[in-house]
Amino acid sequence: MNRRVPWSAGLLLALVPALGGCSILSFVVEKTFSVVTPPPRTQPACSLAGKSVLILVDAAAAEMADQQPQLTNRVALALARELDAKRAAAAIINPQDLAVYAQRDPDYSRKTVVEIGRDFKVDLVVDVIVQSYVLTKATAGDTFSGYAAVALRVVDVKRSRQLWPDMNQLHLLEVSSPAGITSESPPQAEKILLEGLARKVGMVFAAYDLESLPLNPQVK
Repeated sequence: MNRRVPWSAGLLLALVPALGGCSILSFVVEKTFSVVTPPPRTQPACSLAGKSVLILVDAAAAEMADQQPQLTNRVALALARELDAKRAAAAIINPQDLAVYAQRDPDYSRKTVVEIGRDFKVDLVVDVIVQSYVLTKATAGDTFSGYAAVALRVVDVKRSRQLWPDMNQLHLLEVSSPAGITSESPPQAEKILLEGLARKVGMVFAAYDLESLPLNPQVK
């Protein structure tokens, strides 16, 4: 075990008798350990580290897909940006590539998650099902009310089985705007809602420094 104290801290400790008082020693000890002690972090539930990943987003209801045909692609883009920023995986397929693939393959709707994953030659597929998505503007002012709920699972492509959660279950999570989303336009409000959703999904797969998280996010 390395017990050496950084030279600057060692020098200050040597000066403590001359400076006098326990408060000086307490200050030095606090500052020394604040340097070597990492900030508290969240604990991911499932690791994608070292793997190539495809994010596959579908709507739970056909009605949602018909009314908002681009919603799943926007959700996939938000999740991909977040996971890439957190370096959660070795490689993440661009959701735009999946969108092009889906348009060009007449059999896409009949393919399984594993078959799509094999076509992209990835290790894992993060399968996301949008259960609910609502964004409405308040009758007065520039405030929006947002809510989104998704179900997650991770599929191991090579082994053709669900990796997480266990027992073929789904991991459910939701976000909402308790005090509303302040925005001048629906696209900006949606951006804030999707960023909140992506952050919550990101915590499932990557560790976040608690100190770096927004103190009062509009979407929780």
